[in-house]
Amino acid sequence: MKVALVVPPKQKLAQDQFHRTPQMGIGYIAGGLKREGVEFTVYNSKHAGIYEDELTRLLINGDYDLVGFSSMTFEIKSVGRIAKNIKKAKKNCRIVVGGCHTNALPKESMEEFPDFDLICIGEHEDQIASIFKLLYTRDYGELEKFDHIIFRKNGGLFYRNLTRRFIKDVDSVFWPAYELFASKDLTPAYFSARGCPYFCSFCQQNSGRVIRRRSPQAVCDEIEHFSDYFKQDTFTFRDESFTVDKKHTASICNELIKRGLNKKLKWTCETHSRAADYDLFRLMKEAGCYYVDIGGESGSNEILKATGKSTTVEAIIDACRKVRKAKLKLGGLFILGHPNETKRTMLKTIALGTKLNPDSITFSMMTPFPGTKVYEYALRNEAGLKLLTKDWERYDNITGSAMAWDAFSLKTIKIFQLVGLVLYHIYNLRLVQFTKYLHRHKKGIISYFLAFFGIRYKEF
Repeated sequence: MKVALVVPPKQKLAQDQFHRTPQMGIGYIAGGLKREGVEFTVYNSKHAGIYEDELTRLLINGDYDLVGFSSMTFEIKSVGRIAKNIKKAKKNCRIVVGGCHTNALPKESMEEFPDFDLICIGEHEDQIASIFKLLYTRDYGELEKFDHIIFRKNGGLFYRNLTRRFIKDVDSVFWPAYELFASKDLTPAYFSARGCPYFCSFCQQNSGRVIRRRSPQAVCDEIEHFSDYFKQDTFTFRDESFTVDKKHTASICNELIKRGLNKKLKWTCETHSRAADYDLFRLMKEAGCYYVDIGGESGSNEILKATGKSTTVEAIIDACRKVRKAKLKLGGLFILGHPNETKRTMLKTIALGTKLNPDSITFSMMTPFPGTKVYEYALRNEAGLKLLTKDWERYDNITGSAMAWDAFSLKTIKIFQLVGLVLYHIYNLRLVQFTKYLHRHKKGIISYFLAFFGIRYKEF
C-alpha cells in the first residue's frame, strides 16, 4: 500500500506568507501510521510553496494507492478538485479526508465531493493505520465496525454515527512524525491538552469542551525528542487555551525547567483572558515562554456576552496587563462582524486593540464556519446575519465574502479592518514595524484590495 499524507496546497492569498509551523494534525496522523509500520510520503505543501496544479501533478505521478488530506473549510474545494483529478488518473486510488470542515459536515461533504471515499470524524490517530488498511483492501465488513467514520459502499454511504471521536487518553497519542516533513527549518507545534471549556459562538471547537490533559512528562519527552532535530530553537503550544488549568500548566513549566529545556528553547502559546494569572506568567517566562496571544475578540461587553466569550473588556485589559508585567510579548486577536455587531461596537474593538498596544495585532473578519453558532445564525437570518453562499473558498477570515450583515456592508468591515491596522501602528508609533509588515505581506495586500472591489485573486 503506497500512501501519501497531504497538507492542502498553498493559497494565492497567502503567497507571501512563509508557513514555518508544520500542520499538527497531519503530523500526529503521520505518527500513528509510522507506529504501525505503514510507509508513506508527507507533502508539506504550504511550507514548500506548492500550489494546487503542481500538487495535483505530484500526487498523480506518485501513483499512490491511498491519499489522505486534512482540510479547513476554505481549502475543501481545492481538495475536492485534486481528488477528482487523482481519480481520473487512477480510478482505484482511495481518498480519505479529515479536519474541521468535514468534522462539521461529514455527510454533506461526502455528497458534495463524490471522489472522497472515506471521512474520519474527530480524532483517529490511534486507529488510522487500521482504517487505511481496511479501506485499501476493501474490507468493508470490518470497516463497518468503526464508529465516527463515513464511507462509500455499494453505491451508497455507510456510517454508524456522525459524531466526533475524542481520544480520552491523550498520552496514548503517538508523537508526530515531523521528521518526515522534509525540512528541519520548521517551528514544531505540540499540545499539552485537548479541549476548551468556553462556548464562543464563532469557534468550531474541534477538540470538544472537555479538557483532556497529557502528563507533563509525556509533553516534555516529545519536546525533548525533537529539540535536537529541528534547526529552530522555538516551538509553539497549540492548546486552545494554554493556561485554563493553572496547576497543569505550572507542572509543564516546572518539568521544562527541571530538564533544562528552558535554557535551549523558547516558546509561544495562546490563552483566554479569564485564565490569565501573573504568577503563572512569570513561571512561564522562566520556563522559556516569550510570547502570549490573548483572544480579545471585541471591545464591547455586550458583544462579548452575546458571543459566549465568558469575559469582559475589563478582564481583557487586566489579562494583557499581567502579560506585560511578566515581561512577555503580547499578541492581540480581535474579530470584526460579530452577531448583532454595529459600527459603534467595531470602533470600540479597534479602540481597545489600539489602546492595549500589543506587540502584534489581528483584526479578522467574522466567518461563519460550519459547526459554529454563527453559521447557524446566518443560515436562519438571525442576529443580523445572512449566509450568502456555500462556496467554501469564500470562507477565509481576511478577504472572505460568505456572509452579509444587516447593519453594514461587507466593504464597511474591510474598511474597518484597514482602519484598525493603520490606527494601531500610527497611534503607537510603530512605523518601522508597519513598513516591514507592508513589505512582507505586499502580495496579500494586493489580493485584499482586489477582494475589496469584488475581484478574486485567481480572476485577476
